[in-house]
Amino acid sequence: MVLGRSWRSIFTPLMGLSPEVARAADFYIKAAVRLRRHASEGSFLAYLEAALRLDGKLEGLSGDYLEPIFRDVETRCLAYQTLGPKGVKLPQVRPRKVFQDRLDVLREVDVAHMQSRFNRNLHQVDKDLREARQLDLLPAFRKLGSVIGPDFDEAWAPIFEYLAKHEAGIAAAMNRLKNAGGQGQDVLAQAAKSVQGYRSKIKGLLGEAYVRKWRHWLDMKSVLREMAEVRVLELNRAARINGQDVVWSLLEVPPGKVRLDSQETWDEALLIVEEARGGAPYRRADVFATAQVKVEEDLSALMQSWKDELREGSFFSKKQASALPVVSIEHKGGGTDLFFVVPPDPNHRPIRWAFAPEGVNIPMADVRLLERAGLQVITREINRPIADFNVVADGLMHSLTLPAP
Repeated sequence: MVLGRSWRSIFTPLMGLSPEVARAADFYIKAAVRLRRHASEGSFLAYLEAALRLDGKLEGLSGDYLEPIFRDVETRCLAYQTLGPKGVKLPQVRPRKVFQDRLDVLREVDVAHMQSRFNRNLHQVDKDLREARQLDLLPAFRKLGSVIGPDFDEAWAPIFEYLAKHEAGIAAAMNRLKNAGGQGQDVLAQAAKSVQGYRSKIKGLLGEAYVRKWRHWLDMKSVLREMAEVRVLELNRAARINGQDVVWSLLEVPPGKVRLDSQETWDEALLIVEEARGGAPYRRADVFATAQVKVEEDLSALMQSWKDELREGSFFSKKQASALPVVSIEHKGGGTDLFFVVPPDPNHRPIRWAFAPEGVNIPMADVRLLERAGLQVITREINRPIADFNVVADGLMHSLTLPAP
């Protein structure tokens, strides 16, 4: 698998800066692609040189667009430093702890600010129901809140973080849509399209928060954990019999904090991971179960699960450890764990779940494709219609058009 356009796109903002920054970004992209294709010592060291060069050019810059770039550089450098050829002295990438600490503080302030604005919107709707499009907001919010939680705890945090990060764009898109009436169908359609991208993302975050707290999924995860623990015992027993100094344990991946090769992947997952031990060049992970949540009318989670399967096992035939997909898991308060996904055992393929709102259309062509591939994805409807997620997403966006407190 070659790094694709979605990965390259995070570097697009750099191309409009100085020629030196653009060249460093281009050099980094080419070095990363070369290493993924040929995991040799030369390409390995060339990649680290490119990472150091880009890291230096980004010194002193600021902006939201830098966060995914820093995450990509640091994750890959840590991974390849761990996997580097023995006896080769590798350069170290400077940690950006100061940057991350500053980002965390600003994010907490922004989240609290967004929560306050949405609360004002709710109180205004409760007090004055003249806006027809806000009529359903309170009932829908209460229905989703009955599961997610009426208080804005950690389950709501990703939603308000997204609002804070895209406040200006969302407010501009909402105002453009509001003023598009009477300007013709083309203008109205374009304005609606600019809002739709934000709405889809917010709906997805609402769906993830809902499923995360949904009793049905919590019960099923309890069963999955028991099954995974049995698998852990089997792996540890086999390691002892073979005289291997390996200990496996179960790891539940926190929602929204995991990436596969620096790209978004499962919404939730259970991994069986190798515990850290002295002298081990890297830690391995076996994917036991995954979940995808999609708040949409036509379910795309089946094809997403198929793509996940391909990405997890995309280097099945290669022997170099550095060619294995890299899973990075961020921890609250800082720190990242790195694991290298081992090729799937044909007798223990991951158990995959897909969630969507009531009445979702499941494309039969996708079902047949997965059946031919021998991949089973368990689909479940969330006990809420897509209309509830639409209304609450619109209410969240509308709150950004109100005057700041």
